[in-house]
Amino acid sequence: MRPQKGVSMRKKLMEKYLNDPKYHRLVDIIEGLLKDKTFTLVELHEACNLANNIHQISRLAWIPPKKQT
Repeated sequence: MRPQKGVSMRKKLMEKYLNDPKYHRLVDIIEGLLKDKTFTLVELHEACNLANNIHQISRLAWIPPKKQT
């Protein structure tokens, strides 16, 4: 029997968590915010989406410096 997609995805994410120190730290920070009830899961999701939108806009608005002649 083939494992369900959700189980497979969780396994991949756990492997990433265990093997990628930066990802591990990010997950720990988010987990801490949830444990401390600093933010709800919905608020964290919204904040991540907003951060992504701001990042995308700033990339589009970036004007490369002119070459000096």
